[in-house]
Amino acid sequence: MTAWGDVEYALGNIFTCLSQTPYASILIDRLSQQQFREIIQAISEEALPPAEHDRLNSVLERVRRKTTIRNNIVHGKWGILDGAPARFFRVGIPKSTKEAQSMRDRQIFTAADLDRRAAELVEVCTELDAIFRDVVLPHHIENLRRNRGK
Repeated sequence: MTAWGDVEYALGNIFTCLSQTPYASILIDRLSQQQFREIIQAISEEALPPAEHDRLNSVLERVRRKTTIRNNIVHGKWGILDGAPARFFRVGIPKSTKEAQSMRDRQIFTAADLDRRAAELVEVCTELDAIFRDVVLPHHIENLRRNRGK
C-alpha cells in the first residue's frame, strides 16, 4: 500500500524534526510502529504547546487504528466473497447474528473496502503533512535558530 508508505514517511519527518537527532533514520528503521508513535507522542508532549500536541496526538490515534486495519489487510489471504475477490484476515466467521456481521465488517475486505481504506490513509497523511508544515517545522526552525546562538 503506497498510501501506508506515505503515512510512515510523514511520521518520519515529524519524528526527525521533533527528536532533533542526526540519527533519526537509524531509530526509525529499528522501531515498531507502536514504539514509533509512542516516542513521537512523548517528545511532542515536551516539545510542543498543549494545543499542538493534542492536534498531533489526535492524528496519531487515527494512525494507531489504521495500523490494525492495514495489518489485517496486508497479512490476510485472498478469497472470494459473494462472487468477487476479497481479502480475509480471519476465516470461519459465522454468517448470522449481529456479532458475526460486526466481525465480518472488521475482518473481510472487498475491493471497494480496500479503495476506501487507501483513501482514509491519504486523508491521515494529508493531516500529518499539515501538522508537519504548520507545527513541527516552524518549531524545528526556531530550535535551530536558538541553538545557533549557543
